[in-house]
Amino acid sequence: TWQLDVQASGDYLVKASYGSAPINAGGRLRLTFSAVAKPQQLEHTVQATATANQFHTVSLGKVHLSAGKQSVTASVADPCDAELMRLNSLQLIRQ
Repeated sequence: TWQLDVQASGDYLVKASYGSAPINAGGRLRLTFSAVAKPQQLEHTVQATATANQFHTVSLGKVHLSAGKQSVTASVADPCDAELMRLNSLQLIRQ
């Protein structure tokens, strides 16, 4: 979970940089954005990279965020027996 201090309300494109070994790909990453208003979720099917340490960046979708403090939590939507991915970074880009 990360704490956010959103400076301006608006729509934000969410991008993630991650790596996932081919044997572990296919599970789903869930991001939950919690604020005073209704929480929003994005889900993404994790794609394989050459190794878990080779990162690539993908667009996960858009969320509408209000100004102020809130949090974003990353979780595995479909439990698996192995490491799903190595999340390197999240980017929120105001649209």
